[in-house]
Amino acid sequence: MGKFFLFFLLLSASCTDISRRYVDNLLLLAAAFFAAAFALADRGLMGLLDGFLVALLVFMASWAFFIGGLLGAGDIKFLMVLGLYMGSAAFVSSLAPIAVSSVLFLLLLMIRHRRIRDIEVPMTVPISLGVLYVMG
Repeated sequence: MGKFFLFFLLLSASCTDISRRYVDNLLLLAAAFFAAAFALADRGLMGLLDGFLVALLVFMASWAFFIGGLLGAGDIKFLMVLGLYMGSAAFVSSLAPIAVSSVLFLLLLMIRHRRIRDIEVPMTVPISLGVLYVMG
């Protein structure tokens, strides 16, 4: 059930980000409740606290990227929900695949659009690809 939830979250967030250029807050709120329930059921109270700590650290670490215009609020909330669901060990191990898929995705968009400044990047797509690589 947890893998289905993760796949549904990654797919629906990526699709809405591609089509509308934002991630729906209601989707993220529902996903956060389900992620907390899965973390509690799967890893116990310490796993739930671990997930909340990851979400808090993601928020604090990505604040500068939001202020600089490099990440949108929906992308940050999406990462926070993933951190809550995955926990610290899985989330940290997904950072390198997320970075690699983000660079490749940006390169593809740059080739397609030819101008860097005009590109609006739906970052949930490379984030989802990196998470899928780790979580399988």
